[in-house]
Amino acid sequence: MIKKITLALLILFLFIPSAFATTQDYLELPPEQLLEMWQKIGEKLKEEGYYPYIELKQGDKGDDVTFLQEKLTELNYYNKQITGRYDPATIAAFKLFEKSHGLKQDGIAAIAEQQLLFSKDAIAKPTPTPKPTPRLAAPTGLTAKALSSTSILLKWQKVKNASEYLVYRSTNSKDGYILLTSTNNLEYTDKNLKPSTKYFYKIEAKTNDNVSLKSGAKSLQLPAPTPTPYIEPKYALVDGEYADWKMSYGYPWFKYQVKNISKSKTIDGFTLKLYAKDVYENQIKSHGFGDIYQYETYNQTVRPGQTVYSEKRTIYGYDNLKHLFVAIYKIHFTDGTTVTYPDSVLQFWRLSY
Repeated sequence: MIKKITLALLILFLFIPSAFATTQDYLELPPEQLLEMWQKIGEKLKEEGYYPYIELKQGDKGDDVTFLQEKLTELNYYNKQITGRYDPATIAAFKLFEKSHGLKQDGIAAIAEQQLLFSKDAIAKPTPTPKPTPRLAAPTGLTAKALSSTSILLKWQKVKNASEYLVYRSTNSKDGYILLTSTNNLEYTDKNLKPSTKYFYKIEAKTNDNVSLKSGAKSLQLPAPTPTPYIEPKYALVDGEYADWKMSYGYPWFKYQVKNISKSKTIDGFTLKLYAKDVYENQIKSHGFGDIYQYETYNQTVRPGQTVYSEKRTIYGYDNLKHLFVAIYKIHFTDGTTVTYPDSVLQFWRLSY
């Protein structure tokens, strides 16, 4: 009833020049018509630089409450949904406004308080300065283990709130660290390193832009590579790079280069296996009726790593010989052992006359 009377008085005072109705006449108007007139009055007051504030309290609703909530939001006092209802959340926000301005904290938006709220003298609620995020702790428990002469396995302990780890390496304990990788694991294998080299490692923990200090350095001296065990070759005598052959008085002769690839065993003799072909590439039997193959034995000493020519030998028994094929067949060591080369490993030289 008080609101309706106040509304009617405002209408009466503003429109006296053009309206001759009494206050009682306005009180008898329906609410819809009074509201329409109230809106027109508000628009006129705004044009003149005024605003028709009305006292707001719990339970009120409408545009005035919406405007008040929006202004409280702008000044950081209200952070709830704009509802247009003067509810407990709005009351709490307005009490904060009253407290900031030294007013009675009753949560009722009096007209004078609203005028202050919408004026340039209204003080915004200070936004609390966010606390800086603590820097991540540096990783601890860094260990290094040589997996081979060229690889190192690194492990470290988990850092709270870290999402990844940066791995650094250097060959100097103080500086020269280069970034190797970023990983979300708690271990990393560094590969393709130089044997007999000392390496230094440090780890950083990271989450977004939050990067920890580097961990303490961990060093490891890689071992020298393990030498490959030497295994004596079973077929220690191999072909050399050269041979020499000619025809003399109708008979072929040749000298054949061989090499002892053993590092410890001396050869004191060897046997060569031979066969021949004519100009038509047909194999020739010895003396026309004998075996296809002939064997030549040499009592020559060939020391480890030594290359020698076999003694010059003239070959008899092959008529119409055009091509002679020569291969190492047996070797005899000074320790009394003899090794025979199987057909699968025989490598024949072709000597064409």
